[in-house]
Amino acid sequence: YHALIKGKVNKESFFSIIKMGAPTGLQVAFMASISLLLNKFVASYGKTPMAVYTVGTNMESITWMTTEGFQNGIVAFVGQNYGARKICRLKEVIRKSMKVVGAIGLLATIILIGFRHELFKIFLPGNAEAIEIGAVFLLILGSSQLFMSLEIGASGVFHGLGLTQVPSKISIVFNLIRIPLAIILM
Repeated sequence: YHALIKGKVNKESFFSIIKMGAPTGLQVAFMASISLLLNKFVASYGKTPMAVYTVGTNMESITWMTTEGFQNGIVAFVGQNYGARKICRLKEVIRKSMKVVGAIGLLATIILIGFRHELFKIFLPGNAEAIEIGAVFLLILGSSQLFMSLEIGASGVFHGLGLTQVPSKISIVFNLIRIPLAIILM
């Protein structure tokens, strides 16, 4: 902090931070851009599908926001144990962390699939068409929650190990694939 105020910056540390942070920053930028494009695709079908998409993705965001919160803890615990070279504890942290995020994903899967009609009745009451479209949408989203949660947890492990490029490259590639898949399935 004092070095920044005085204008003295350790170039090596600065570039190390950029090298570790840039992949994640690019990943988030790609995800946001792709989401905007997918919103445009959905909007072309009218108000009801757009409302369903908006409500459904907001419901799903509970899963990934919760899992990303745990991911922050995973990064810290993995980084701490990796840095201290406590490999047995590191393995235990990874195993327990993946169980926690897996449980979040499994619970989300059960809720989104098992209560899909009821959830849309809460947010779009009296709109039978939206409830039916929403139920199908949550069936699709619900089936991916466990895998998404495990992917977010695994990203936390890689970030804690300082390997931020690995999950970012995987995420960017698979998010880019969503565009041609959406066009084909439309």
